[in-house]
Amino acid sequence: MTLRTLLVGVSIAALGSVAAQAADLIIPTTPQPIYESAGFSWDGLYAGVRAAPARR
Repeated sequence: MTLRTLLVGVSIAALGSVAAQAADLIIPTTPQPIYESAGFSWDGLYAGVRAAPARR
């Protein structure tokens, strides 16, 4: 094995490992806000009545 072949192999390995490490960056994020209920609930009875005006 020649010195040139060894240097080419080492440089290819080094470039490959740098690209793999670049994909593992840690990006800091802000935490999601805590949801607080509004004090009322949408659960319950729903009539759904619709009345039309009387015609003359």
